[in-house]
Amino acid sequence: MSEMPNIVNMNDLKWEEAHYSEHYSGWSKRLTPSMNRKESHMGVVVERLKPKSLSCPFHYHVHEDEFCLILKGRAMLRYGDRTTEVKEGDAISFPHGERIAHQFYNHTDEFVEILMMGENLPYEVCYFPDSDKWLSRSMGKVGRFESTDYWTDEPDPPMIKVQE
Repeated sequence: MSEMPNIVNMNDLKWEEAHYSEHYSGWSKRLTPSMNRKESHMGVVVERLKPKSLSCPFHYHVHEDEFCLILKGRAMLRYGDRTTEVKEGDAISFPHGERIAHQFYNHTDEFVEILMMGENLPYEVCYFPDSDKWLSRSMGKVGRFESTDYWTDEPDPPMIKVQE
C-alpha cells in the first residue's frame, strides 16, 4: 500500500463478490474506494465476470461518459443493435448522450476482467431499453415513466386561487 491516500494498487485489493442473479454474477475491485458522490465524480472498478454471465443490464447514460478496457479474456459486447467480440487489450468508449445502449456478456468458459471507468454525476439519468426503465440518480429512483399531457391532474382551481 502507498503512503499517499490517493494511490491504490489493484493487486493489494481483495475481490468483492457481486451476485445479483444467475445472469449477473462475478467479482469486483473498486479502485476508487474512498469515492463518494460529494467528493468525486469519477469511478474506476475492475470487474471479473464469471463464465456465461453479464456485466450489467443493457443501458445508456444521458450525461456520463464510460470507458472500458478488456484486461483479460474475451467477451461479447452488445452495442445498440450490434454484437461483436472484444478481447484483451480492446479499449471501448461509450460517450454520453449518444443514446446507444451497451452490455458485456462473458460467452466463454474462462473469467473475463474489465477495467471500467465512468463519471458518477449526481444528476445522471440512465435508460434500460430491455426493461423500459429509467434511473434518476438525483431522485434516487429506478422506474418507468407514463406519458401524459403537461396539464394532466393539475388542480382545478389552482391551489393559489383556493387560498384567495
